Amino acid sequence: MPKVVQINSAINFSSTGRIVEQIGLCAIERGWECYVAHGARYVNPTNLNDIHIENKYEEKIHAIYSMLFDAQGLGSCWSTNKLVRFLRDVHPDILHLHNIHGYYLNYPILFDYIKEVQPQVIWTIHDSWAYTGHCAAYEPIACNRWITGCNDCPIKKEYPKSLFLDYSKKNYQRKKNCFCSAKNLTIVPVSDFLVRDMSQSFLNKYPFHRIYSGIETSVFKPTVSTLREDLNLQNKFVILGVASGWGKEGRMIGFIRLRELVDSSYHIVLVGLTPEQIRELPDGITGLRPTANQTELAQIYTMADVFINPTLQDTFGLTSVEAQACGTPSITYRTGGAPETVGEDTGIVVEKNDFEALKEAVLTIQASLSNDTEIRYKSQTCRNRAVALFEQKDRFNEYIDLYESLI
Repeated sequence: MPKVVQINSAINFSSTGRIVEQIGLCAIERGWECYVAHGARYVNPTNLNDIHIENKYEEKIHAIYSMLFDAQGLGSCWSTNKLVRFLRDVHPDILHLHNIHGYYLNYPILFDYIKEVQPQVIWTIHDSWAYTGHCAAYEPIACNRWITGCNDCPIKKEYPKSLFLDYSKKNYQRKKNCFCSAKNLTIVPVSDFLVRDMSQSFLNKYPFHRIYSGIETSVFKPTVSTLREDLNLQNKFVILGVASGWGKEGRMIGFIRLRELVDSSYHIVLVGLTPEQIRELPDGITGLRPTANQTELAQIYTMADVFINPTLQDTFGLTSVEAQACGTPSITYRTGGAPETVGEDTGIVVEKNDFEALKEAVLTIQASLSNDTEIRYKSQTCRNRAVALFEQKDRFNEYIDLYESLI
């Protein structure tokens, strides 16, 4: 029986953790023995063989070390050596990396093992950290220093935060030396955007195999609820936003500006807010607390008339896909991989922070939904695209096909 070990900061928690879980289940169905090595903070119960790389106390030490010395991925030496001993015992046919940042892993120690043993390695790239000297997302400030070598990082206080020092140039060179030492490495970007950008990075020496992330379309589907009645929105055109961190990258600004541009027949619902954020919302915007219940989230997506993802940094953006799977058309900004989440008949892409264009996109979709002869933006049109392109079983079985092609 072939063996695969996945490594990620989370297990069955958040988007990357759920992706790892589902890839593992697909691998087991196809006759693989599957293990997941992960950090301690972002953990939900799993059906896979899981290995905690370190505990929360060790992760806190790593985080403090990183913030003081701009040293993300350079702590956790003892824990990573323990992981390497496990890898030597298991001797996996495939070593599948995901996010190896997150204060839980020492990447030079891991890549010393990879250089020595030369296993077949697949690395799914969910963000930009692997090929920059510091950040996990450079899109918001349109930085391109990573192409030639980072220095004087303008966002060193963004994740992974460095309080005082800037070692982005040194970090860039260290990553380049480590990551380019692997012999049998296949890079799996999650969007064409990442393929385009990474082709300009030091990782361009390796083969790329783009695989979109998937969603469970049997859960994210048109789902009846009484939410409109509960929120007293029966006669409103409902605009929806969903995020796990509304304090980040100014996502809320787009909705507040949009609220100023449309009349009272439109109502905005934002999901994932803190109680304090909910209290501060202007009239015409309803805030809801975060939910981890996917059925409840499907009800919220279905209740809305249009979904908006005003992101400035997504490398892909599964919320837009989830909304379409529930029959709701999506609007997103032209940034990162976000435009790849919508089709010509299922959504509209507008320029970043063009609030007039955002308003016009809402009006266009509303007019189309009111036209019985139109199929654009209709529920079934949106769902058909989501099922065809993003059903998780199809997408994650691509990984198992890739595993098998490499061994």
